[in-house]
Amino acid sequence: MRPEEGLEIITHLMQDTRRRVLQRSAAPFVVWGWATVLMSIAVYCAVRYSGNAQWYKLWLAMPLIAWPVTSMLMPKKLAPATGISKSVSRIWAFMGVVTVGVSVASYFINFNVMAWIVLLLAIGCYVTGVLIRHTMLTYGAYAGVAASAAMWVIVGVSQLPLFAAAIALMMVLPGHAMLLELRRYQRGITADE
Repeated sequence: MRPEEGLEIITHLMQDTRRRVLQRSAAPFVVWGWATVLMSIAVYCAVRYSGNAQWYKLWLAMPLIAWPVTSMLMPKKLAPATGISKSVSRIWAFMGVVTVGVSVASYFINFNVMAWIVLLLAIGCYVTGVLIRHTMLTYGAYAGVAASAAMWVIVGVSQLPLFAAAIALMMVLPGHAMLLELRRYQRGITADE
């Protein structure tokens, strides 16, 4: 085998792995990102205009909406999982458990839950971006870290617009970019072309 052929095989394997990861990641990023942005806006409006903090409990409905929508939008036939796609899934399963734990704890202990959640999600986005070599996802995580830092100064319901903006930059925009890249792969066009 010539060196050029070896490089071509390696390049093909890397592109195939990236396609498989995108196939498993794009829909969850878009659905959970949009669900979080829309729920942030809904909670912000409800709390801001009613003055009733009970509206924060709307967050509890988000998984009831996002999980079924994610399941509906996932491709019916997924390519077999790779080591990287399994790692990304495990990272987000762990982040989900920790985020839910932090959220539940905030009902019993008074602390700045929004700052912690956006920081946790930023870490998850950064690690995922590095693993799948997705520049927009990696840099979007910096917006989350900056928003988390700002949330130590901005408090209360005023954090929600900042939270929504951070999620849009960390998850929604990269998720849509993943979908576009996945469509290119499905049409046989690589990101390098």
